Formats: sequence, C-alpha cells, structure tokens
Amino acid sequence: FQMLKLNNTLKTKMEINELLEIIARNEDSQHQFKANVTNAQQLAEEMVAFSNSNGGIILIGVNDKDGSISGLTHADIGRLNNLISNTASQHIHPPINPQTENIKTENGLVLVISIAEGINKPYTDNNGVIFVKSGADKRKVTAREEMRRMFQSSDFVHADELPAKDMSEADLDKNYFAEFFEKQYEETLEEQHLPFLQLLENMNLAKDNKINIACALLFAKKP
Repeated sequence: FQMLKLNNTLKTKMEINELLEIIARNEDSQHQFKANVTNAQQLAEEMVAFSNSNGGIILIGVNDKDGSISGLTHADIGRLNNLISNTASQHIHPPINPQTENIKTENGLVLVISIAEGINKPYTDNNGVIFVKSGADKRKVTAREEMRRMFQSSDFVHADELPAKDMSEADLDKNYFAEFFEKQYEETLEEQHLPFLQLLENMNLAKDNKINIACALLFAKKP
C-alpha cells in the first residue's frame, strides 16, 4: 500500500503555482530549500532525515534565507542529477530512490527532489549516523530507545525478541521447558546433544547467550 501510495504521488506533476505556494510558506518539516548543492555528504544527511521521518521534498534553486528563486542552469541540472543518484545509492544505507523534476521559472530552473518516507528505517549516512526531521531542521538520533522504536517500526526487531533485561538461563523453569519441548517435538532435550542456550537460540528464544522477552514470558519461573 505504501509503494502504491508513493507511485500515485510521484505521478502528480508539480505546477509553477504550487511551487510558488510552497516557497511562500517557507521551510517546514517536509520542505527544504537549497540555492545549490555540491556536497554529497550534506545532501545525504537531508535525504536520510526525510526518509526516517514522513518524507518530503528538497527544492534546489531556491535560497533558504529569503525564499528567492536563484535558479539553475542546464549544466547545473546535469551535475545535480548525477550527484543525487550517487548520493542515494552510495551515501545512504539502505539506498533510497528519490524522484526528480525540473520546473521552469522566470529566474531559471528549480530542481525538485521528492523523497518518500522509508519502509526500511532507520536509514543512515556513510558514517552510520541516523538523522530525522525536527521542525524545518534535522537532528541526530542518539537515544537507544528512539533507535529501537525505528527498528521495530520496520519489523527489523520484534518486541518479543529484545533481551530480557537482568535475566539469565538460571531464571528459567527448565523442567517445564523440557516438558513443552518433548510434547512439541516428540524428542527429549538429552537427544539434542546441544548446550541449552544454543537450543534456545535455534528456537529464536535467545541471542548472544541472552534470553529474550518471549522466552522469559513463556518459560521463566516468575514471568
């Protein structure tokens, strides 16, 4: 559904009147102005912030100070399209697919970069930094809880797979687990010839020698 919504959005061409209305409203969480762009790292940071938030557009050829249209030449457009393509594929992880459109104005061309909200959050730049939009600006994400929520929103990490804090193998009711295992798989634990934690990992109930929340809820002595 998200991809269908994105495709429908990108089919809509921006008209000059719409461009002028956006500029008149100034920058916000979904609109960024740039007179020109030459630095791939800076462009990557802006794209990452939009991808990790609700998406948006970057207008290149518009001064961010006063909203005046500085315009771009045909040579600028060619250079910028190469820069955008390279940045999206080489400077952002995972790569994104921004769409571009050129709008002719009395003061020259304005390049519109449309960036959809990402479905594989969090996105990072080449330095592994996560950016999100904060008003008309952007900010780095440093809090682990915020990162965790972004991973969960993309189904990279499910809540029940998170480590059960301050719990270990010793907190589990191994007799109850053994009864469950034998009933479920018609084999005993002894027949597996595996360390107990390795068996839990194979069942997605532990990772890196730490039991997860699902394991604690199902098999802890005091869930």
